Amino acid sequence: MSTPGRALMVPPGLRHPAAGVAVLARTLQDLDIDPAPLLARCGLPLELAGAGQAVAVEREIAFIHLALEASGRPDLGLLAGRGHRFPVFGFWGLALAASPTLASAIRLGLQYVDLTHTFLRWRFERTVPEAALVMQAGAPLGELETFLVERDAAAAATLLEDLTGRRRGLAGAEFAYPAPAWAARYTAVFGCVPAFG
Repeated sequence: MSTPGRALMVPPGLRHPAAGVAVLARTLQDLDIDPAPLLARCGLPLELAGAGQAVAVEREIAFIHLALEASGRPDLGLLAGRGHRFPVFGFWGLALAASPTLASAIRLGLQYVDLTHTFLRWRFERTVPEAALVMQAGAPLGELETFLVERDAAAAATLLEDLTGRRRGLAGAEFAYPAPAWAARYTAVFGCVPAFG
């Protein structure tokens, strides 16, 4: 992770769709960890999958911290990101899935990405012969930087696979932070050998 003790900076009162918490709770269940006590400690209900539900970002952040601690899995962001399929995102995901072309899905997705639970700013850069989805923090992410980048990057790769019907569709993946100890897992998630730093 990033430097311990640095806090994630979020505006007070900010709320996110509950999907991020719901997917992380399912990821913990897949690891045979009961998320119920962790959710309760954060003041979050066990059932978070309902359409239109939102959670206070402070509670979401607290749950992420507890999930990382309980799982002992520093690669938890990669695991949670792989659980982000179209239905997770409600109307946003449905609109992407219904888009007639990959280009239109990307345009629509980026236009309304603020309807998701991302902490990052997303943009598309088209160059010849490649194109890139760039994700950057809009504010300091503190010690959750690696988790949040991994989760969103893995989610984007998963959605791309679903849109194209192809596994290993990425030509490359680059991360601004140094390679973590679990960097070998990135190759399986992104289908390419990533670059770090």
